[in-house]
Amino acid sequence: MLDKLTAIPTDTLSKIRYLRVRGDKLTLMWPDHEYGSPLASVFKLLPGLKLNTLTVLRGHVDLTSYDNLSQLVADGDGWKELRYISHSSSLLGYAAPIDPSIPWDPNDPNWSPPAYVRKPQPEFWKGVLSSRDGASSNPSVAIYRSSKQGPVGWVIREDSRLLFKQKPSEADMASFGLEEDASLCAGPERFKEFLIVARRGHGVDYQVKIGSPFIFRDIRQACPGMTWREIKREHIDMRSESGGDSDSDSDSEDPFADAFTDVDQWRDVDEYVWTPLHFGLADVW
Repeated sequence: MLDKLTAIPTDTLSKIRYLRVRGDKLTLMWPDHEYGSPLASVFKLLPGLKLNTLTVLRGHVDLTSYDNLSQLVADGDGWKELRYISHSSSLLGYAAPIDPSIPWDPNDPNWSPPAYVRKPQPEFWKGVLSSRDGASSNPSVAIYRSSKQGPVGWVIREDSRLLFKQKPSEADMASFGLEEDASLCAGPERFKEFLIVARRGHGVDYQVKIGSPFIFRDIRQACPGMTWREIKREHIDMRSESGGDSDSDSDSEDPFADAFTDVDQWRDVDEYVWTPLHFGLADVW
C-alpha cells in the first residue's frame, strides 16, 4: 500500500475515496529489536489522505488485531468510515494473556489488569469516538455478526447478519475480558464473521495532516525525518538482504509463504478471502 500511495502526488492521493488493506501491523527491523507499527501510525505517512471508506481485513492474531482496531478508532485519520472485517468472533471473545506469576484478583485494589484486555463493545469504542470528535457531532460505532457460520462475506450482506452488543452485568465488569467468552469462541460460534463499522462525527476534519501530533508507536517518531522509501530500505529490506542466498532462505522453502499471498485477491470491493493462517497453523500443512 505505502509503495503505491507514497508514489503519487498529494492532490491525487486526496481524491482517493475507497481503500482496502490488510490489518497486520507493519514490522520494522533494527539490529537488536523489532518495532510494530499499527495501521493508525502507518497512515500518518500519507498526508492528504481523505477516504470516504477504509476497509480493513483483520490480521491473524486476536489480541493484536483488537489492539490495531482500537488504535484506528482512537487515533486513526484519513477515513470518514471504517469497515473492519474479522473472520472470527474470537476477536471480541479472546482471553487476555495472564502472567501466571502475578496473582489474579480483580478485587484487590493493587491489582492491575493484563495488557490487551477487551472492553464491552461497541459502547467503549463509541465513547472513544465521542471524546475525540465531540458527542454533538454524532460519531457512531456499530457491530454486525453473521447470523450463522457461512461462506466468506456472509457478514457483508444485510440479510445474513445481526446487530451485536456486549452488555455485561455490573457484577461481571471487574473480570470482563479476562476469560474467553464461550458464546463467541466455542465450536462453530468462533467462525461467525464480525463487521465493525465506525463513522467519524459530522463536520470533523479527518484528513491526514503533515506534522500532526505523534500517536502511540508512531512510525514518524521511530524514524524521524525519513521518507517511506528510506524507512523501507533501512528497516524492512535489510531483513531480507541479511538472510543470505542459500536455498533454505527462499520462499519456496518457506511452508508459510503461500499462506499470505491470497488474502486480498478480489474483483469486487466486497469480495475477499482469508488465509490458512487465520484459522490456525495446522491448516497450512
